[in-house]
Amino acid sequence: MMPRLEVNPERWIRLPTVDSSNSYAMREALPSGSVVLAGKQTAGRGSMGRTWQSEPGSVIFTGVLEFDAGIVPDDRLPLFAILAGVAVMRAASAIVPGEYRIKEPNDVLVLRGGPGKIAGVLVESEITAEKRRVFIGIGINVSTAPPPMDSIYPPAPLISPAQSRAGISVSTEHCARLLVLEINARLDQMTGPEMPAFLGEAAEFRLSA
Repeated sequence: MMPRLEVNPERWIRLPTVDSSNSYAMREALPSGSVVLAGKQTAGRGSMGRTWQSEPGSVIFTGVLEFDAGIVPDDRLPLFAILAGVAVMRAASAIVPGEYRIKEPNDVLVLRGGPGKIAGVLVESEITAEKRRVFIGIGINVSTAPPPMDSIYPPAPLISPAQSRAGISVSTEHCARLLVLEINARLDQMTGPEMPAFLGEAAEFRLSA
């Protein structure tokens, strides 16, 4: 059985600021199950060498998983990014019902007018002869979004300005709790002989070209 991320928020690591939550988890050699939440990133990283700029009111999250070699075939390790994208989409849908899409392998978009990027995923791995360590990094724009940067989809907040004016709000803590539950619910799918079911979820909500 796959390990799980820690569900008890009292055991999470909270940092007011960090260069990168993934980098922190890697250099501190955090144990499997660890969850890191940061208030601010000064050197956040995205896919393909891009940066991830966080604003106040963002979820900055890293979950750490360690398991024996062979539990998950190495050619499936890239699928953790899709698993995380599905988890973000499901958590977002539970908070603010709406139309969401996955732009594999790293982005989650909301369809609100044109597609807007509410979240990015960066999964990194450390491989040794006996162990595999996976770092699931996620950034979610909850109530604010940074200025447009290098993505083809403009950043967008999960909660739109109109929804904020109507009094709709959610804490980053609540988002993180839902995120952990959604990730944990899919981890065992990585180990079976059949293809993970979350790939079907991702295909159902994949952004059409």
